[in-house]
Amino acid sequence: MAFILTKPNSTSSLQSVLDGGIIPNNSTLTIDSLGLIETDTIKWIIELIDNTNQKIRSFEILAVNKFDIDVSFNKYGISGESILHDVSIVVNGSNIDLNITNNEAVNLNYKFARIQL
Repeated sequence: MAFILTKPNSTSSLQSVLDGGIIPNNSTLTIDSLGLIETDTIKWIIELIDNTNQKIRSFEILAVNKFDIDVSFNKYGISGESILHDVSIVVNGSNIDLNITNNEAVNLNYKFARIQL
């Protein structure tokens, strides 16, 4: 069996770690935002880190921009220790926002990467 590796065409974007930071305890933070017209399908790989309790949680989000009206998404590929959090993806004006709510009593560090089509 042979595999052929191809370079993504100009309408897709594969990027390494885009950003990281801190989500304060018991708060919600928009960790990524992009314009509605920029994409139809988005995949995020997210890592949450609780340095206080030495826990890491990784997961993926696959979202579809439904004609600039709504966004449907799925959270999957969940790995690591349990860290209490919620994810929401919302249409906010002309943007799609990825929000993470930290439900822990400690601050969480995060990192993420995005693939968009």
